Amino acid sequence: MAHSPPFELSEHDREFGEWFYQQIAKAFLFKRSEWVDSIATRLQSDRAPDKRHEVIVIWLSDMTAFTAPGRYIYVTDA
Repeated sequence: MAHSPPFELSEHDREFGEWFYQQIAKAFLFKRSEWVDSIATRLQSDRAPDKRHEVIVIWLSDMTAFTAPGRYIYVTDA
């Protein structure tokens, strides 16, 4: 079985990531942050725009960050 290049997501991972994003979106409030977006863009400047991860800021009282398969990185604004 051939392996995907590093950081290439399978179709299943992409589908799961979008499903997971929808579940998080239903359960928590999100906040857009130009500051976070600009940092994420700079950190991923060597990646094509369509391959970059999107940072999602969630309103929770506990400070944490996590990922799941897919293109999203979740951080909280504690």
